[in-house]
Amino acid sequence: LVFAFFRGRLAAEGEMRRSLYLTAALFAGAFAIPFLKYPANPPAVGDPSTIGVRTAAYFALVALSLLAVLAAWLAARGLRELGVETPRRRAAVGAGLLLVVSILFLTFPPAASTGGFPSGLLWGFRLSSFGTQLVFWAGLGTLFGLLCERANRRSGAA
Repeated sequence: LVFAFFRGRLAAEGEMRRSLYLTAALFAGAFAIPFLKYPANPPAVGDPSTIGVRTAAYFALVALSLLAVLAAWLAARGLRELGVETPRRRAAVGAGLLLVVSILFLTFPPAASTGGFPSGLLWGFRLSSFGTQLVFWAGLGTLFGLLCERANRRSGAA
């Protein structure tokens, strides 16, 4: 549904590029930005009495990160329509997104303490979590792009 909405609105040529660009934006908003503030922790890490607050903060950050990515896309589109050249447009949008994300990070509560959990094991868990999400989103975008290109070939559309 998200791809169907953005399909004609994305500047990229070809279904594969559109799919990969959209997937990259969703990966950034739904996972990468929140992960920088609240990295994944193993199940035994953190105070059990604060799980509700931590969960609410995480999901609020996911929602606001997705809105920030959407706002960045809208700003880029608006600047393109005004004729702003690509390097300036990318720099302005990137700086704006960085500013919004920085404000979000400063206003949200800090990540939970990991206590005495072994740092090597924690680092491995977080790296595995990030890698799993990266493979999932890249695979999803690639598969969806391939299926859309195949559907276009079958229907005769280019």
